[in-house]
Amino acid sequence: MGEGELPQQPARKRISSLFSAHLFRLLVWTIVTLVALSLAPAVVELIPGIDYSESLGGLIMLGNGLILLGLSAVPLWVIAGLLTFLTGFEVIYAAVESSALVTGLLAAIDLGLALVGSYLVLAPTMGEVE
Repeated sequence: MGEGELPQQPARKRISSLFSAHLFRLLVWTIVTLVALSLAPAVVELIPGIDYSESLGGLIMLGNGLILLGLSAVPLWVIAGLLTFLTGFEVIYAAVESSALVTGLLAAIDLGLALVGSYLVLAPTMGEVE
């Protein structure tokens, strides 16, 4: 084994760690969904003009965005988590505010975040120009 090479894990260890990672993500997603189900009626009472379905959908998207942000360090998944979190906020905020300017500004933030994310994903593969 050369310097800098990592020892290979047995296939059984890799499969069990993969299974436990998926099980953990499923458990976290279930907890976030249950929290969203319990908070949705309170959000309906707190924010006038929002329906239960809008509240529930927005809270689930907020939670899923937080899951992606918290469980990954890969730039693509981090940007996807930020976009998901922001979309959940936009779903809840759209029931309150109907201004076209605010909607346009939120769309510009989404596009800017997507542009930064695409750059971060492609940056490691870009070579230096000689």
